[in-house]
Amino acid sequence: MAQGIFDTFQQMGAIFIAVMLALPGVDFLLLQGEPATGAALLGLAAVVLLVSKYVSTPGDAAGGLGQRIVGWVVKPPEDDD
Repeated sequence: MAQGIFDTFQQMGAIFIAVMLALPGVDFLLLQGEPATGAALLGLAAVVLLVSKYVSTPGDAAGGLGQRIVGWVVKPPEDDD
């Protein structure tokens, strides 16, 4: 899967934010004895990574929706053999 330079920097930014959330999460979870806060921060870090990976941009979502609507309205011709 080829990525452009913009996608690479976007992914690096998401990883940076996730690490900044995960490190205090591990600290709260393991060292300070606050498992709820630690688990919440680790979960938030996972959500940041998943959203950056799997959620498309609003432009992509609109394009996909447009293609589905056109495919629903305009039926492909049937081949008569």
